[in-house]
Amino acid sequence: MKDSAMEKEIERLAQRYRLRAKWSSADGKRHDVVHDDEARDMLRLKEKHGLTPSKIAVIFRRDVRTVDKALEEATRESPKAQESTGDVTRTAQLQIEFDPGRISELGIIHYSESPLVRKFARISVRNVGALTAVRSWAVLRIQAANDISCRYPRDLKLHWVDAPYCLETDSVTYVDIPAGTHRLLDVVFSQPTKGEPQLPDQTLGSGLTSGRPYLVIMRSTESAELEQNVPQQGCWVANAIALANPCATAPGYMPPERYLVEVVVGCENGQGETRYFEIVSPSHWQNLEMLPAGPPQLPK
Repeated sequence: MKDSAMEKEIERLAQRYRLRAKWSSADGKRHDVVHDDEARDMLRLKEKHGLTPSKIAVIFRRDVRTVDKALEEATRESPKAQESTGDVTRTAQLQIEFDPGRISELGIIHYSESPLVRKFARISVRNVGALTAVRSWAVLRIQAANDISCRYPRDLKLHWVDAPYCLETDSVTYVDIPAGTHRLLDVVFSQPTKGEPQLPDQTLGSGLTSGRPYLVIMRSTESAELEQNVPQQGCWVANAIALANPCATAPGYMPPERYLVEVVVGCENGQGETRYFEIVSPSHWQNLEMLPAGPPQLPK
């Protein structure tokens, strides 16, 4: 089956570039000129299927020397090569920023279309590269003793602010981050139990730095039922299931304690970043804190 798929891909590419190789100088083309799209396909055959330049030359009807030159140029221009040399001029590059003084990153938020009130700790993921960061993702890893960390999945998928979520799935949501912009990412949250007195309006952050309302896919009847099951203490890693159903059995529920966590962000076409934070899971929901931290100390 695998060989059949490879043969189909090779035949498709051969048909695609067959006529181009026959173009004459009268058409403004030369038989030894390989354009970027063709060079990338040559490189893909070499890396994916292990084809030699001579075999690629037969498929594309090119001279072997032309193929060698095209492969060299395509390799130099590939994202992997740019990343390994530190050249980010043609890639995306994500950086993690955190300012606890901004209510959008550490503050109490009132949902715009729900009676829920929560305190969030968030980070800002900024793209300082030259290209849009395609299909950006983020995970959290709890760094703790084995008897504690084994309670949690290794990679807890984090929720991008403004991305809808629902109770039925914790599937990751990918977002694109244009060059020079940022996107808020939920890291952890806490919330009061049902019946606790509401806070004065002036203590609520009703807006976000993105300028868009914070929405959640949840029917009002579900919201009322879920509030009754909220533990009186602790916080949650902000994955989709915990956000939709903050109960003690939700993935990433953190009883009151101090936790060292690792946050990793990445994308398909560039570099990501890893940062460490200390999470203070509170005895009262308003006391949730997140502090920058260093990596865990290795045992001597």
